[in-house]
Amino acid sequence: MEHFDGIETRGSAIEGLGVFATRAFIPGERILRFGHDDPIGPDRPLRPELGEKIDHVDQLAGGVEVYLPAPGKHVNSSCDPSAFVRWDDGACWACAKRVVRPGEEITVDYVIATHGEETLPCHCGTARCRGTIPGSVFSLGEEWLREYEPLMAEWFIRENRTEYRAMCERLGIAPRA
Repeated sequence: MEHFDGIETRGSAIEGLGVFATRAFIPGERILRFGHDDPIGPDRPLRPELGEKIDHVDQLAGGVEVYLPAPGKHVNSSCDPSAFVRWDDGACWACAKRVVRPGEEITVDYVIATHGEETLPCHCGTARCRGTIPGSVFSLGEEWLREYEPLMAEWFIRENRTEYRAMCERLGIAPRA
């Protein structure tokens, strides 16, 4: 398991285990790198007998699914996330969306790179909680989409170009290239 300074894994009020800050993080600062080195497929299925769950799988460009190692697999979803996912230098990072204080749970909103999936219940309990993690980011209201558009991964935009362009037209914003 990789070591990351400034975080710890422990029980979460959201669900199971969570990742928590042990020091402050400033907006945009990298908190942890998500490991994407364990692709799931016919030759490497999930292994429930080892505690592997679909909740610990990340979807990448081209429909590739990977099993996330700790601590990344313990980052919970929130409708008012403390972090966002950013791709830099070929790696996927959780970066602080705002100031994250010591003791605060590191969360991301799973919906931001989701389209064509099933809707899941959300247990984040924040004032902004939608009650669900929708099956598509494009089903969110305008306020959410304006907030999340700058955070969308380039691969996700490329793979969902039609929906992305329709969203931008609806919002009256220029789409990215």
